[in-house]
Amino acid sequence: MATVDRYKIQVDTKGAQQSVIGLKGALGALTAVFAAIKIGGALKEIVNITAAFQDLRSSLKSVAGSAEGGNQAFAAIQELSTKTQFGVEELTKTYIKLGAAGIKPTERLLRVFTDAAAITTDQLGSLEAITDLFARATSGGLGLEDLKRLADRGVPAFDILEKKLGLSRLAVSKFGQSAEGARAITTALAEGIEERFGGATADRLKNLSTQMSNFKIALRNSADTMGSAMGPAIGMVLEDLEKLITGNKNFADQLGAGMGRAIVATS
Repeated sequence: MATVDRYKIQVDTKGAQQSVIGLKGALGALTAVFAAIKIGGALKEIVNITAAFQDLRSSLKSVAGSAEGGNQAFAAIQELSTKTQFGVEELTKTYIKLGAAGIKPTERLLRVFTDAAAITTDQLGSLEAITDLFARATSGGLGLEDLKRLADRGVPAFDILEKKLGLSRLAVSKFGQSAEGARAITTALAEGIEERFGGATADRLKNLSTQMSNFKIALRNSADTMGSAMGPAIGMVLEDLEKLITGNKNFADQLGAGMGRAIVATS
């Protein structure tokens, strides 16, 4: 059986040792940040939530017109999320889609949407359906499919329009082809939902499922606050780690060689 002459093994470990020292320094700083809160894996979740919320704020900036406006919009959405059955992510998507279509996403309008969704079983699908319907109305071309999508989820859209505008199901399609007609449809629909289902969101808040959901939303909002405070420190450590790895092209080879020598020496 072949034997290994340990004394003849030549491994350049100087570069590896320097890399390991640098890596330990950067990792030590990162560990110190993570050790500041003794909640283990929960810290990783806080960082992930903060990163996701930062992306949402950036998206809102384009709709609000400025970073300050985006932050204000996000703060309002966070507040609203604790009073509805939907989380920050869902409400932000609705806000952005409406804003991009030229519709001001007021709290009253968002309440109409959440009230409509609250009477259905597929609440998220209903929120998406009514959001798409209103967004499309700004350019006209609102037809049966848009309303049918909402009606299929349990919102009596056609009945509301017949009562408010005197439009039959077939007449709706032609009426909604113009931008003016489409706006009349969405206005009547919003009024009808308020009249029939206003307060449905508040009623949902009494359900245990919604209370549990809102508790999680509150935790995520708190995690974002904590993560935002820690963000600069974590960001600097991550930048140092990136520079260490990308700045030393032989990092992996050197580190592997050093580990190989250690394995041979202890075998």
